[in-house]
Amino acid sequence: MFSTDGYAFPETFYLGAKKSREVIFSVMRDVCIDVDLSIPEAVEVVYDMFARNAIHFYKLSSASNDDSLNNNLPQKLNINSMVTNEL
Repeated sequence: MFSTDGYAFPETFYLGAKKSREVIFSVMRDVCIDVDLSIPEAVEVVYDMFARNAIHFYKLSSASNDDSLNNNLPQKLNINSMVTNEL
């Protein structure tokens, strides 16, 4: 499960979410480049971490738990377009 550990100021929620997305993207990019996971598997892992766990933990309605994410994925992703020269 993911949490921003934000408190008191809205900016802490934003900065926590922004940093977590950067870190998760970097890890998933490397995992896909090393062929440990396929891109659809990596997307599923991220969806599980950021959404599905919270849906189950907070017992949110099943209308939110519709897996529509899979219907919105591009048919083909190019992992090389995700690689940056930052590292």
